[in-house]
Amino acid sequence: MPLNTFIAMAAGLWLSAVLVKGWQPVCSPGLCGSMWAQALATLALPLGLGLCKRLGGPCWLGFVTAAVAGALQLTVPLTQALHTRITEECHGQQVNFTGQWEAQTLTATDEVRLSLRAMGDTTPCLKPGALVSVTSPVSALPANAKPGDTLAVPLGLAAPHYALPLQGFDAQWHGLTEGRAGHGRPKGPMLLTDQRPGWMPGYWAEQARWAVTRRINAHPWTGSSKATLIALVTGDQGQISVEDRQLYALTGVAHLLAISGLHITLLAFLVSALLIAGMKRVRNPSSPISAQAIGHSLGFLAALGYALFTGWSAPAQRTVVMLGLWQLHRLLGRHTSPWDIWVKSILVCVWLDPFAWWDLGFQLSFGAVGVLILGHHNRIHLQPCLPAWLASALQAQWVVTLGMLVPTAVLFNQQSLLSPIANALSIPWVSWVSTPLALLGGLFNQSWAIALAAKTLDWHHGWLVWLSAWAPNAWAVPAQPWWVYTLALVGCIGLCLPKGVLPRWFCIALLSLLLWPPPRPAEGEFWLTALDVGQGTAVAIQTRHHLLVYDTGAAKTPRSDQGLRTIHPWLQAQGHERIDVLWLSHADGDHTGGAASLLSLHPTQRWVSPMPDDLPLMRTLKHTAQQQGSDMNHQPCSTMKAWTWEGIRFEPLTTPVQQGDSDNDQSCVLKVSNHAHSVLLTGDIELRAEKRLTEYWPAKVLRSTVLVVPHHGSKTSSTPAFLDAVQPSTAIIQSGWKNSYGHPHPEVMARYTSRGINVLNTAQVGAIQMKFPSNQMPASTCTAVRFRGQYWHMHKSGAHPDEHC
Repeated sequence: MPLNTFIAMAAGLWLSAVLVKGWQPVCSPGLCGSMWAQALATLALPLGLGLCKRLGGPCWLGFVTAAVAGALQLTVPLTQALHTRITEECHGQQVNFTGQWEAQTLTATDEVRLSLRAMGDTTPCLKPGALVSVTSPVSALPANAKPGDTLAVPLGLAAPHYALPLQGFDAQWHGLTEGRAGHGRPKGPMLLTDQRPGWMPGYWAEQARWAVTRRINAHPWTGSSKATLIALVTGDQGQISVEDRQLYALTGVAHLLAISGLHITLLAFLVSALLIAGMKRVRNPSSPISAQAIGHSLGFLAALGYALFTGWSAPAQRTVVMLGLWQLHRLLGRHTSPWDIWVKSILVCVWLDPFAWWDLGFQLSFGAVGVLILGHHNRIHLQPCLPAWLASALQAQWVVTLGMLVPTAVLFNQQSLLSPIANALSIPWVSWVSTPLALLGGLFNQSWAIALAAKTLDWHHGWLVWLSAWAPNAWAVPAQPWWVYTLALVGCIGLCLPKGVLPRWFCIALLSLLLWPPPRPAEGEFWLTALDVGQGTAVAIQTRHHLLVYDTGAAKTPRSDQGLRTIHPWLQAQGHERIDVLWLSHADGDHTGGAASLLSLHPTQRWVSPMPDDLPLMRTLKHTAQQQGSDMNHQPCSTMKAWTWEGIRFEPLTTPVQQGDSDNDQSCVLKVSNHAHSVLLTGDIELRAEKRLTEYWPAKVLRSTVLVVPHHGSKTSSTPAFLDAVQPSTAIIQSGWKNSYGHPHPEVMARYTSRGINVLNTAQVGAIQMKFPSNQMPASTCTAVRFRGQYWHMHKSGAHPDEHC
């Protein structure tokens, strides 16, 4: 069939994916869970392909059949995932769980995240086949337990409810595409049962991964090299520290420290080359099958086996499928173009995994290969001054950096300035030195190779640290409208095309649209954004030219650091590289946890808190700021005076601290106002501080349009006298969904409701943004659930009728 038909089929699959994600498919769990439905969904695309071929391959027919097949393929697993997930009513329930160990990821804290497939009878809270993620210390695993075994453990169930930002990564959709029903926390010992496990495809690969990971972990060294070595050999990146992840992202080499297509291609090349060289010495030259055919075929099988062993990630799938199609065309003696292989590989990968469209590895892997094909004929003439191999490598690096500029801006709101230099040296070192040694040592249990591979990775890590000192921050690319990304993408593609197709100046002009400044409040206006950080507080106040961040959320573990996970991505999307004032209300970890990571990434001009300088937290923050080179002044909030930015007044409402005050009651309160509207930020103040505020400040000072509810709505705050003094029309609560503290308390909620105050809780509506005009017009409110809420989100609207985005 012509290439156009395959392109039409890929377009049909993509359209069906967009439609199914946008509108919930209608299919009963019983029907979609039947063997017949699953068989039909699997065979729909091959049957459509056969029909197109039989009828001559018209494009319209390829598009229609692929769209129908794609809808079937997505509807069946999506319906099952929605049906088996843990519901809100079952959140916190304890069950006696029996499940089969399917996959695992080690963490940097000596824990392992197990993927367990539920077995046994249906219960109200857990259905057979539900995939539950269980985190447990490695030491708590039963002796000799391995993937494929059946484990029994009492679990406390947790529904898959995740933070919902106004834009960016959707963790709840990601979990749904992986088929995860939710999470479980062990409430007792984990036991190995003699129950016969079900058949699990690829169990041998998971067992081998687990064995190799444990073997490498047993070697007597510490540091980041062990985690990186495990990632290179098995694809398990769970042990890589947050600091190293930031380093790899900053230098643009993160793709090398995982199982990338480059590594799998390298393995196939090495196996093929060794086999061809060996067979040429021993085989009969008159044999009907050439040594090249046998060598390339066995090289492909080696690549397939290694891709399965490392978890069958999207880049690995793409590489294996492209190698397989290339080898098939060679064996059949058919000439084909790179674009033909590329498009057919997309069809095969989406057929194998219908959710692949939303996998970042799939998008970036196919995108990188596509721009390499596109830029193949647009050669930079470096051969007269450089060797051909070096010129080719520089050409490929230039094309990939340029072609992936827009995708990385869309996905990550940043671009590494060091990526071209770092990759030019890291690709050959990691690919030809570290990776072969790591594979030899890890797969064949060669201690000397493991030690040498670790040493080469240590050298590479030191080189990256030295390089990162030259540009300590990536280029932040603010979020842009879709039309800006589209035009910039045209500019990128135009620069990759041969000269004369599009004028270079025109392409550069289109690409420069990425520098388009993000929207900002007008003079006299201000915007409030209450970020969804779970049980904690993080509020940003934007004026025309300034930014204040009030508290930074929690950081119970490095992976849950809200400064990194939530606030930093939001600042990048908004185009804020600096923080003018970082206001920490008090010392509680759910208000200050993300401060250190935030200071390490964003220069900060002023830092306000009630904490004494000799507090360990303060010393840590000062050290972090000094490492960043930030000329930051710490000022106690008790000494702060009111100030104005672009017509917006910031007024600290301090009161004398009294003996017996708790840390909560020492929270620094801040009022932000213009001529028409005001916001009161209260930290964790409770009854004593609220009473003191109402006695110390006049009611007209306390009165505010919006109140960020004290102490997340605890029973010990939001007293009637305080609410009567503030008289807000809207109250914002930042609390964790189904948190163990019971915030917000029902009695407190009743006080707000009885006064007609509109309450917005980030646990229910996700992140909240309010824009306050300079006139008497009401403030506009936008919540994440209204802006981007879909059928798979476990959020309740609770929106005000006037809310709009």
